[in-house]
Amino acid sequence: MAYRRSALMEERLAGNRERILHAARALIAEGGYRNAPVTAVAAAAGVSTGQIYR
Repeated sequence: MAYRRSALMEERLAGNRERILHAARALIAEGGYRNAPVTAVAAAAGVSTGQIYR
């Protein structure tokens, strides 16, 4: 049986995606691409580093 995400999980993941993108844009706008490592983006978005790759 294939794994299916629930609607609640999809909403949470979509919210995380938006927070990650917003944090990445802010860090890149502030100091350029070199000032936006994955760890800094994760910290600014309030998610774990692994969540960035998910």
